[in-house]
Amino acid sequence: MLQNIKKIHFIGIGGIGMSGLADILLSQGYEVTGSDLSQTEVTRRLKDKGAEVYLGHAEENISFDIDLAVISTAIPEENVELLKCNELGINLLHRGELLARLMEQKEGIAIAGAHGKTTTTAMLGLVLEECKQDPAIVIGGDVKYLEGNAKWGEGKHFIAEADESDGSFLKLTPTMGVVTNIEDDHLDYYGSKSKIISAFENFVSDIESRNGLVVLCANDSQTMKIADKAKKCITYGIDVGDLYATSLRYHGTETSADVFYHNRFLGKLTLNVPGKHNVSNALAVIVISLEMGLQFSDICEALKKFSGVKRRFEVIGKAEGVSIIDDYAHHPTEIIATLEALKNITNGKVICVFQPHRYSRTAQLYREFAASFAKADLVLIDDIYAAGEKPITNISSKDIVELIGETEAYHCRGKEEIINRIVKVVQPGDAVITMGAGDIWKTAVALAKRLRKVS
Repeated sequence: MLQNIKKIHFIGIGGIGMSGLADILLSQGYEVTGSDLSQTEVTRRLKDKGAEVYLGHAEENISFDIDLAVISTAIPEENVELLKCNELGINLLHRGELLARLMEQKEGIAIAGAHGKTTTTAMLGLVLEECKQDPAIVIGGDVKYLEGNAKWGEGKHFIAEADESDGSFLKLTPTMGVVTNIEDDHLDYYGSKSKIISAFENFVSDIESRNGLVVLCANDSQTMKIADKAKKCITYGIDVGDLYATSLRYHGTETSADVFYHNRFLGKLTLNVPGKHNVSNALAVIVISLEMGLQFSDICEALKKFSGVKRRFEVIGKAEGVSIIDDYAHHPTEIIATLEALKNITNGKVICVFQPHRYSRTAQLYREFAASFAKADLVLIDDIYAAGEKPITNISSKDIVELIGETEAYHCRGKEEIINRIVKVVQPGDAVITMGAGDIWKTAVALAKRLRKVS
């Protein structure tokens, strides 16, 4: 895989994609070093496993004995460590290329799509773990059953989340692939929706060119346009598709449904995570697992044990009768699905705290964002989380607030203002959910602490 390589350095090792790959290489006996701007639970975990992790980026972190340096799209060209690697002639490899090389050693299963790919990947990983397949797994979020987000198994399969954000998912060579949906996201990279669609078409056609299996969501109109062109695919969905779920039922955080394959009743699916979107994710997993020869009853037994992914409808705590939840949702479609799931299990008010992620995404989708909060009773919009972007003139969180219709909504500037406003109105039985791909989760944690002090 990595011939004549002993020591590997990750620039930005704390990133969720980078850390998973570093974890796998550590388990394979490579010497791993890395740097990141802050010390986190992820970097501490890697240190415990034997990695040398530096706080901050510096030339001194790059030594002559490094055989390979791994970078991601998030690393700018002027990064001091990247410049030093170039100066010393150290070989560079993009994160996506490294993932591709790892996948080449096994039969790859790649989960792609604008939304749901992390949860779907995590669900599939758990099913294969529970069914004694011992797969290699790389997920874009932490899960309890791995105590992290990656592992190198001795089985023949490699399950990976296929990241379309920078086009790197096209480097992968899976034998099976899933597309959960296609949206007009990551336009900062692609420039147009047509180029996003083209990338997914290439993802599907590449798998087909290797006589692989393509699994596509029948509820997503854009994905179904690709299905119409596909030589052979299996579709799944709610009330539609080759494999479909119907009669969805909600009992607290439990969701159940009846599952059919080519109109033949397979049995009942029960999940301990809420929402129609999670049933859809589970259906993709069922298709892949059945095609691998696993039994429906064993698949469902494993799925019932799935407890979610960190920052995906993660319950932060309950204080004074108020449920506090955090979710990674940072696109209008994700917000709609998550609020619908929360509304189904909440008797009181739903208070949504949203932190827009990136100026470019906010500028492109602020109207869609405004329309996505209809299921909330109160919406608080934090300042935009830049994620390294420079501010765009005349774009702010206020643009979203001003377009929100009947739902009560306010622009808040930071954690303290948000918490102070919530404390004044929240009642037992209400649910507060923080949403966004930035650091809004810290507000959820701080709110839980504040409410406990009040009690």
